[in-house]
Order: sequence, then C-alpha cells, then structure tokens
Amino acid sequence: MNLDDLEELFEDLDIDEPSSAQLKKMYQIYKNEVCKIVFKGVEIIVDENRSRHPLCWGMNRSFEHIVTRKSSYSGKRNFDNQRANRIHWIKPVIENYENPRVNYFEEYNDKNQLQYFFHLYDRDFIVILRELPHGNLLVTSYFVDEYRRHTFKKKYEEYRNER
Repeated sequence: MNLDDLEELFEDLDIDEPSSAQLKKMYQIYKNEVCKIVFKGVEIIVDENRSRHPLCWGMNRSFEHIVTRKSSYSGKRNFDNQRANRIHWIKPVIENYENPRVNYFEEYNDKNQLQYFFHLYDRDFIVILRELPHGNLLVTSYFVDEYRRHTFKKKYEEYRNER
C-alpha cells in the first residue's frame, strides 16, 4: 500500500469502544497483515499471550497494545480510537521505511535493547519494533501528539547526523 493512500479505517469509530463488527475487522487486519510483516528480511513477532483486557479478551496482547492506551491516571489500558483506526497503517509504514516521509531511526532503550522507530511524520503516526535474538518484536503503534512529535523529530535528526 502506498503511503498516500492511507486513510482512517472507519469514519464512525466511537471514542469509547468499537462495535463488535469493527473490533472483528481490526483483529482480522492484525492477524492477516500485521502478524505477517517482514523487516530487513526478519519476520516480525508479536506477543501472542492472551489479553485479559475486557475489550480484547482472549486476543493477542500485541493487539491490545495497538488498540488501547495506558491511562496516566488509573494505570489501566483504555480503548484509543486514534490508534485503532490506523491499525492498517502499520504494515505500509514499516514496508516503506526508506520513503522520505518516514522518519526511521534506531535507539537503545533503558534495558539496552535496540528499538526501531518508524515515524510517519506528516500523519503523526509511529510504529516501534524491538530487536530480540529470535526476531523483531512489535512493541506498539500510535497516533503521536504534538509534544512527542517534536521529541521524535529531534531523535530522528540526531540519528541521521550520527550516520
């Protein structure tokens, strides 16, 4: 899929939670597209542990992280319609990481694990993978707010300047 063709998945996705048909479609995209991505010749792996989140009960935990966001107040994960409505963007953003519209950079996290960042800057969307010995783990993807947008841009510029 071309980056120019990316649109929100649903025009009527509720802010509180998706309909059962919408959730089913999102999970189908997750299973059929997201779970089958290859990056630099390595298949992406997902957390296949079962979610206990009420919305995602029994589904993969990676899916839960893609469609929910941790509340800074309660610590619980709540449905995030902006993340969920862009689930089908994950694969094209990763596959087009060399496109000038994707600010791709690498960074070590606080556990000294290499992470790959794919920031579709003009659409405020990011995908994060983590390198593991047996593959690249899909950590998360989300809609980037204004504060983080500048943080990611700065990290991308620093990464480019180091190369």
